Amino acid sequence: MRQNQRVQQTQQKLKDAYITLCDRDGINNVTISNLVKEANLSRGTFYVNYKDLDALLEEIQTELFANILSEFQTKISDNSIYNEIFVQNNSNDSVYLSFSNVLNYIYNNIRMIRVLVLNAENHEVLTRVKHLIEKYFMESVHNNNGHMTPELPDDYARQLLVDCLFSIVIHWIKKPNPESPEEVARIIAASRRLAPQNLIINPTV
Repeated sequence: MRQNQRVQQTQQKLKDAYITLCDRDGINNVTISNLVKEANLSRGTFYVNYKDLDALLEEIQTELFANILSEFQTKISDNSIYNEIFVQNNSNDSVYLSFSNVLNYIYNNIRMIRVLVLNAENHEVLTRVKHLIEKYFMESVHNNNGHMTPELPDDYARQLLVDCLFSIVIHWIKKPNPESPEEVARIIAASRRLAPQNLIINPTV
């Protein structure tokens, strides 16, 4: 095995152990001692790879943002189920296709996402993820020749659009048994066609 591969494997063990401990004990209770014990590595091995726990966390977060960005930029295949959900039923939803890969990434890495994004002590990550989603989602809107409704100021319309999407995703992540990415995509698509007053059905008097 090449040296570079061994280093990558060691770092991945440390990252996996860190996420496990954060999930189990809370991010503020992780120490280098219990981290290397969980990873079955020595303290010396940890310091060869990272200066401290903050450096390890920063690398995990950097990878998270890079992976979300990469998923945004990956083209959806023509035969993807997401084309059926977001395009065939409503051409205005084609801008959501750029978010479909992100849903898959979140689902496949949901334990890590919960630790990094939902941690009460880690509001910065939540804010950065939201800004990243907003930036590339709005780019997708413009690339599809879309624009905000003139019925609201542009910044308010944008916040309503992004906050609705973000709130659905955060609620999904928090669930003990989250739906599949395809099911969440259908919920997002349905939410696009429902005004708030349509969410409550009053019985006929």
